[in-house]
Amino acid sequence: MPNVNSGIIKPSIKQEIFDSNRDLFDIIYFLGTGFMLSDHIYAYGKAIYDLSEKSITRKLINMCGKGLLLEKEATTTGTKIYVLSKYVKSKYESKPSQNVSSVKITERKLWKNFYMNEYIIQRIVRYLLKNEKEISIQRILDLLEENFITFQTTQNRQDVFALYEKFYDKFMCGSSEPFMQDFNALAADLYLFGKNFLKAEMDIDYSEQIRQRKIRQLDKDAYKNEEDKNKYFYNLYQFVMQGFFFDGFKEDVIQIGLFEIGILTFEKIYKQICYILLMLERYLGYMPKLSLTVYYSDIDVVAEIEREAKRKSYNFKTQEFSDNNKKYETFKALRIREQYWENIEVRYIFHDLKNRYNL
Repeated sequence: MPNVNSGIIKPSIKQEIFDSNRDLFDIIYFLGTGFMLSDHIYAYGKAIYDLSEKSITRKLINMCGKGLLLEKEATTTGTKIYVLSKYVKSKYESKPSQNVSSVKITERKLWKNFYMNEYIIQRIVRYLLKNEKEISIQRILDLLEENFITFQTTQNRQDVFALYEKFYDKFMCGSSEPFMQDFNALAADLYLFGKNFLKAEMDIDYSEQIRQRKIRQLDKDAYKNEEDKNKYFYNLYQFVMQGFFFDGFKEDVIQIGLFEIGILTFEKIYKQICYILLMLERYLGYMPKLSLTVYYSDIDVVAEIEREAKRKSYNFKTQEFSDNNKKYETFKALRIREQYWENIEVRYIFHDLKNRYNL
């Protein structure tokens, strides 16, 4: 159906539609961060509010018909996503519509959204339905928070700063100088952005954080090789920018996750996990056990990565094969000490998103 401009709808009617469909709007805003695949809306609507398929369809038609929800094609296959209008966003953000940005959708955001909600439905919602009498959006968000599952963190620096605060609270690493250096450098970035670009009034003195940021940058610039910079200065902002998230804990193992978005390669997995492990060693003061789960939908790509990991590594200088496979040679090259090689686990969970949802 063609999308309707909500600006031509009477305010009283828009308010009525918003109030009567708050259940689905809440799902899309809090769990979809502004947009959602139609199948996921139906799954959440049934699980959380016990809505029938017919009832959800009627609501979506009503919401779209008054311009409060926009219908778009997720991919060229015609599968639908639904996107919140600026009017609806303004209700949640308590701002006038003209001061609210529209929901921006990129290919990366689209696939992250698909994987993120598939994860919640398959793991969190199923757990709640099996183990608890009631399920709600707030309970889902609480479980993500309690289990330190951070895939809702965006690439926005303010969001990453909040992740630093969560990490600080989780690991009590205030006495870690490397952690506080990165934490203060990001705080200085946010301060300078607010002061110079947003022209915000700043009452707090950030001179010490700015000084530390400059020193940190000078130290980093002393290394010309990008690999060395990553070994010694990789931080949580890079962690998020590369698509990684914390995926909870299992006994003494820190679990992280990665959704297959864009091109997945051996380097993307094995080099990045080394940088992450070295970052955690700097932050925590010890070498932790680390488990990466890659959530993927392309079987062939993952099979090739695992074959590459197991191949004998070839040294072009000596023109000889190493005793180690490529995975272990990568660990060795990035200065992961051999006694910690077994601290690193990589596993894969298949989600057949393309076929299941016709994407």
